[in-house]
Amino acid sequence: MTSKKNNKFYGNKNSRIDGDGYFCGIEFDPVATGKHITSMRCDRHLSREKLISELNEVGLLRVSVTTMGKWERGEVKKIEAEQLRALCIYFRCSHDELVVYRRRKIDDERDQLIRLFSTSICFMQMLFFCR
Repeated sequence: MTSKKNNKFYGNKNSRIDGDGYFCGIEFDPVATGKHITSMRCDRHLSREKLISELNEVGLLRVSVTTMGKWERGEVKKIEAEQLRALCIYFRCSHDELVVYRRRKIDDERDQLIRLFSTSICFMQMLFFCR
């Protein structure tokens, strides 16, 4: 018997029960998004410090240079929606132009759960609709 600590349904950090959704097929790509932020900043010939000071002056975003560096290197797994919105306003681009998503890698356990879930739905449909 597995303990609660190792069981995915008791909150193991490897399970996906948060806002991403357990069965969702796409996820945020921090590295590609960071490259987009860097290229947009470089297209305007801005240093990180200058970008941060301009964002702070207009009241859109208040973050440190270190945080911006982590975003650009893809070291942050999630960026808050308000922060992304502020960057989109500043760069005059849409959310889809700034943020990059990728297809999630489905591990064996999740693949088995999806197959089990879809099989049980098909079986239930056969029971109820084939009478």
